[in-house]
Amino acid sequence: MSDDPQKGKGVASPPPESPDPGTTYSRIIAAFDTFSAKQQRQLDADAILQSPEFEGLELDREQSQDIANQIKTFLKRFEKLCRKRSVTVEDMSKMVLRANDDIAQRVNAEQLWLSVDDEVADSVVDSFEKYIASQIYDLVFTAQEEDESKDLMLQERIREFRWIEPQHLDAVCDLSLDDVTQDFYKAQEELIVMDAKRPPVEKLNSVVAASKAIFGILEKSSGGTNGASADDFLPVLIYVVLQANPPMLYSNLQFLNRFCNPDKLSTGEAGYYFTNLYSAVSFVETLDASSLKISEVEFHRQMHGANSYKSLPPVSNNQKLRGFLKELDELREQQEAMEEMVASLVAGLDRMKEPAASGAP
Repeated sequence: MSDDPQKGKGVASPPPESPDPGTTYSRIIAAFDTFSAKQQRQLDADAILQSPEFEGLELDREQSQDIANQIKTFLKRFEKLCRKRSVTVEDMSKMVLRANDDIAQRVNAEQLWLSVDDEVADSVVDSFEKYIASQIYDLVFTAQEEDESKDLMLQERIREFRWIEPQHLDAVCDLSLDDVTQDFYKAQEELIVMDAKRPPVEKLNSVVAASKAIFGILEKSSGGTNGASADDFLPVLIYVVLQANPPMLYSNLQFLNRFCNPDKLSTGEAGYYFTNLYSAVSFVETLDASSLKISEVEFHRQMHGANSYKSLPPVSNNQKLRGFLKELDELREQQEAMEEMVASLVAGLDRMKEPAASGAP
């Protein structure tokens, strides 16, 4: 990287938002009919509590009904908000975050919930947040046209810098080592699959998993002798981002910034990793010859040759890619159902053979 320790290595704050109410409204309305129909089908209490988000939770009937009522109340209020022409993504963010705070306070204070321990209470709050996010995801993700256009620009800019090597970033990343290569691919994979996840906490978990893989890269590349610092971590993260070119990275960061629990984004290791990922994106957006350990002549020569990296067309429609990812999820669910059915048939055949086997001489 540049000799200036501050250039490209500082921690950037999330950029301010400037939503366009008209654009936001038109994009929301485009997805609203699907949301409304889905909501009507799933407002039944049993359907809510049988969803994957609540799997494994053991609640009594009154507690289950209370959670279902809170979800139904929120979704009706959210639908009412979305029908306002002046609605913005910021409005939706405030309503979602307030609902998450309200359910946390309710579970920790209401008489109905005093019998559950802290672990169960935390699980109820997490499940509520995941369910809400899954229900409204198609409405709020890239609700602003600006997000989608920035995704395309960032994707193209990353593609232009695919020629960058670890030494250009002063990154401790020895890809000649098999263990390092495995962690390198793991970090890329986590950033790529982040887009297929819906709940903010699951997207954030992908950022954490990618970051931990990067610390593995640092440790193994240095022979496990040096502790990794922030100045070591960020260059490798930038290199991973440049090689992975995660789909809709800007929109995913904005979605987290708007709908994830603010405490999780500002404290602890998850907050640290998230802020560094923002910094990595900011670095790429302003990257020039002075940002790298490379001469300006060589930089321009490489940029001129970067056209060879443009053979893959840019993703011109985020909705299509998200639809493709959704189809993959559905195919995976169908495969799991088929496997369960085959296992059940095999078990049935085994049971049919048992009487014959027991009666054999």
